[in-house]
Amino acid sequence: MSKKLIAIDLFSGCGGFSYGFQQAGFHVIIGVDNTEIALKTFEKNHDNSKALLLDLHKESAIDTIIKETNGKEIDVIIAGPPCQGFSLTGSRKENDERNSLFYAVFRLAEKTNPKAIIIENVPGLLTLYGGKAKKEIIELCDKMGYNCNPKLLYAPDYGVPQIRKRVFFVALRKDLGMFVFPEPTHSPEKYVGCKDAIGD
Repeated sequence: MSKKLIAIDLFSGCGGFSYGFQQAGFHVIIGVDNTEIALKTFEKNHDNSKALLLDLHKESAIDTIIKETNGKEIDVIIAGPPCQGFSLTGSRKENDERNSLFYAVFRLAEKTNPKAIIIENVPGLLTLYGGKAKKEIIELCDKMGYNCNPKLLYAPDYGVPQIRKRVFFVALRKDLGMFVFPEPTHSPEKYVGCKDAIGD
């Protein structure tokens, strides 16, 4: 029996992002968020996972996560940092402190050396403020020894009944090459609607 790949989910919320990884065979050992009710839902939907209520602005939060891994080798860090400062809807502020939360991902990666880092966010992160965050993420990946390949994905192209665009930064350790995104599985005339998905 092959060993399950181990993942940590930062800014987990109720765990929707990492639930997909669990379905794909990963063991998501830790979910981290600053909202208690979301973490209760995370625990309900993840097997043998620990939910940690932490403020990822603080370096002490990274130390706590490291302690809770009990020395396990981490294969993947998954992260969906808060996106209000980059969203194309509502108010946007370049100095919104939430815009810098993605640094927590790299502080943890520096100490755990995972095989991959995956960051998901709103499309605005690519272009707002002169693409500052995008450039910073790519530069940090390169500096830490990762090939980073960001791409904007449209959910219906992959059979998801949701009008949703998100950018994914998939960074692989340089010894593992460059990640190649899968080709779309659905064309516009074959998009899955809500009725198709849950009509029964």
